[in-house]
Amino acid sequence: MFSILQDYLKCFQQLFLKEKYRIFIIFMVRFPGQYGTQDHQLWMIYFIIPGLIIINFIIPLLILLLLMINKNRLDKIKIRRHISYLLNEYRIEKFYWEQIKLLKKAIFIFILTNFETEVVLNASLLGLSLLIYQKLATFHQPFINQKLNNLVLQSSQICSISILLALIKQICEQNDYFGSSIMIQFFIIACFIKMCCPFIFDFARNYKKFYKYLFIQINFCIRKYQISFLQFCQKIFWIKKNREIESIIYL
Repeated sequence: MFSILQDYLKCFQQLFLKEKYRIFIIFMVRFPGQYGTQDHQLWMIYFIIPGLIIINFIIPLLILLLLMINKNRLDKIKIRRHISYLLNEYRIEKFYWEQIKLLKKAIFIFILTNFETEVVLNASLLGLSLLIYQKLATFHQPFINQKLNNLVLQSSQICSISILLALIKQICEQNDYFGSSIMIQFFIIACFIKMCCPFIFDFARNYKKFYKYLFIQINFCIRKYQISFLQFCQKIFWIKKNREIESIIYL
């Protein structure tokens, strides 16, 4: 749900920018008017602004209201795990954290859309937004499991470091420091791996518990067929060797 809202939010925000508006019109909407004309202003008033209000405020508030109403019934809803797998991990009084996450994503989209060419300003605003998000996450501690709270804080810190490294890399490329740029690129990849490893290991550990019996059966079958295959190869080898010995004797 939130992923779909992000795409629509980005499309609506792009229509406020002149250069983005032209690209958007050519490839997606094919609106006949030009930027800044009366037709475009009417379109913004009656379509773009109401769309932003619906996507930014009305739909998230309705989702939050629905969660608040059903917060004591989440464990009894059979389709809950198909809606959001983290709902049961929130503290009962911290269900508003989904709203904060959606607001953070909306701010990121706004910054990336409106300040795409201003690299330094873009990185500074993104870093400031992540810093505020880290402070909120540290103060509110929205998850019951402290490990999830630590993962949220750790991932935000790694993202902030990656943004700073990306800014330094951009400056190095502008000044033709290609060696430093390549080295910083490896650091960015290392940050990405560092951020993904805890989630990957946790998922692997959980799936190992669920499918432990299946893995044991697969391992047993592999070893069984491996032994059978080795015995078959040895048998073929000895048959071939005996034939060679017999041919030498007959000669």
